[in-house]
Amino acid sequence: MLDQHRALIYTMIIVSAADSDMPDAELTIIGDIVGHLPVFRDFDRRELPRVLNDCTDLIGREDGLEQTLKAIKAALPTKLRETPTRSPATSSLSTATRRRRSCGSSSLSATASTSTG
Repeated sequence: MLDQHRALIYTMIIVSAADSDMPDAELTIIGDIVGHLPVFRDFDRRELPRVLNDCTDLIGREDGLEQTLKAIKAALPTKLRETPTRSPATSSLSTATRRRRSCGSSSLSATASTSTG
């Protein structure tokens, strides 16, 4: 069974490899994420190459993607697994963005009418 660190890394690998290509730059980004995010504080970065190989081996098996996704789900606690589609913060941000856009377009319309008239 995976631990939460490996499950998150496996998730990043799956997303990165979704287009069937995994350039070195993306591997570097995964390494940087692992090195900087607090959730990986207890993870030994020297294990990263082995985790990457283990993940690609698992994905390469028959039904490997499904097995990998099940292993990820089993390893992650709910708080790291679930992503709300709309949170109050997102809703507030969307409202603020809409207000700014409507104010901005009104200002542009007013500016355009005064400059042409």
